[in-house]
Amino acid sequence: MTSNERILQPFTLPNGTELKNRLLMAPMTTCTGYFDGTVTSELVEYYRARAGSIGTIIVECCFIDDYGLAFPGAIGIDNDEKKNCRPGENR
Repeated sequence: MTSNERILQPFTLPNGTELKNRLLMAPMTTCTGYFDGTVTSELVEYYRARAGSIGTIIVECCFIDDYGLAFPGAIGIDNDEKKNCRPGENR
């Protein structure tokens, strides 16, 4: 096995969670949230398209307070409704 083949092998974290492989997608801002920070279908599709082959995806920055919106299109987790919503559900 070459050193590059290991990157595609499953990896188990210390807490027992098994990752599909050792590939990690760093967070990248997409500016595709609604004006109030809810998730759009476009954003869901963005992550869905990448989810099949990457072991870990770190999502983009999220504001955690209603006054924390830093730029248009940011997504928010400032209340439980946004944390659990489907795209466009809370617009």
